[in-house]
Amino acid sequence: MNPQNIGKAKLTIIIPSRNRRDTLRRVLLALQQQLSVDVDQQVIVVDDDSNDGTDEMVRAFAQHTALRLVFYRLQVHNAGACRNDAVNRSQGELLLFLDADTIPCPGAVDGHVQFHERMDHRDSVLMGGLEEQVADVEQVRIIDWQIHSDAETPVDWLLYRTGNTSMPRELFNRAGGFCRELQEAEDSELAYRLSQCGARFYHDQSVKAMHCHPLTLAGYLEKARRYGESVSLWFRKNPELRRSLSDKYGVYCKEMGSVKKVKYFLRVLCINRWTAPFLLAAGKRARNISLPLSQRLVKSVYRLTIRQTFRRTLGRLQAENRKPGFRGYDSEGKTKRLNLPLSLNRDATEGVL
Repeated sequence: MNPQNIGKAKLTIIIPSRNRRDTLRRVLLALQQQLSVDVDQQVIVVDDDSNDGTDEMVRAFAQHTALRLVFYRLQVHNAGACRNDAVNRSQGELLLFLDADTIPCPGAVDGHVQFHERMDHRDSVLMGGLEEQVADVEQVRIIDWQIHSDAETPVDWLLYRTGNTSMPRELFNRAGGFCRELQEAEDSELAYRLSQCGARFYHDQSVKAMHCHPLTLAGYLEKARRYGESVSLWFRKNPELRRSLSDKYGVYCKEMGSVKKVKYFLRVLCINRWTAPFLLAAGKRARNISLPLSQRLVKSVYRLTIRQTFRRTLGRLQAENRKPGFRGYDSEGKTKRLNLPLSLNRDATEGVL
């Protein structure tokens, strides 16, 4: 052990990246500016099969930085799997998860470390604030990351998202890491297992990062389709969470209260495959007039896409589950034996619209 590192907080910053060369460079530059004599800081960048020159950029950057930088490539096309692999290679007692488009603001790294020092490295998870950057009005990015809470009051695990969050490595390993079968919602699913391990979640808006990943409309709706598939798998894995997942993602379950069922059917009547093209057209026209109105219109179609994909995927799983020897789907939709116990409950798809 380096004698200079004795007594320092040991932190590993984990950054999965896929075709985010330019924003990844901004992340690394921001981290370089936040080097602290009080923190033994390791940075692990996992390049997930990029083809935009990410590897050349990082290798060149590593030659001229004081960051203790680890870089390697995988070909898994799954951010959760990349993070799991990086944790296995990490040396820090504390993990800070960033994304290749999540640029930490000045003081953010120290903010995470100081929080866990105050909490005495107990089973606590800190979510730093995220501020969205969208430069082009034609690009879409609608987020639900506004959390209204002080830094000392725990928040619900359902509010967890990975970017700009930190936790003890021991807690992450105890929960079992990210579920690689999920393309989306893997952060919320991990948060549930963390909560079952006794973790408490906190949010501090002052520990801030800038999120720079605007999406085209097509990319935004494709993300909704991935969410619909992932939530359906999670829905079957944990039947006890059906009501919570229904509230978070707007999908139907028979455990919903009467008022929410009425609201759900009203949405079905007003927002469906026939009205979606008109809502999208209205959303585009409204962007230069009222951005909040535009966001609400486009988001309504985003939620519709989640609901539609959720129903289709559950129906497919229900039909396939009747076939002898079937054990589920992998992240690319191919049949395989999953780690998810998909046959926990035969009525897992009952009452789903």
